Amino acid sequence: HLVDWSRDLVPLGSPDILVVREADRLNAVVVTWNRKHFHPIIHRESPGVRLRYPNAGLLSFKCRPANAVTRLAALIERVEAEYTERQQEEDKRLIFEIWEDKYSIHR
Repeated sequence: HLVDWSRDLVPLGSPDILVVREADRLNAVVVTWNRKHFHPIIHRESPGVRLRYPNAGLLSFKCRPANAVTRLAALIERVEAEYTERQQEEDKRLIFEIWEDKYSIHR
């Protein structure tokens, strides 16, 4: 997996919308602990609604940072499978949340 730090793509301290705009341009997934800022920008809409950022996905952690690597390692196959499934859909964006003891997928 190719991972870029947002600070390498947009100026440090840039508004979240600029991070999402860059993710959209790159067909990338924003990985964050800051769901409350990114979910209003990257979320599911009713079918037929034109998406402002149709190529930007969101993977948000709701677990402690110390547990993130372990949780992602445990779920990486599910994340990858969901991403692959989404590529067959009209709305190709992955929107996935990882909690301490569960995960959720927004379809």
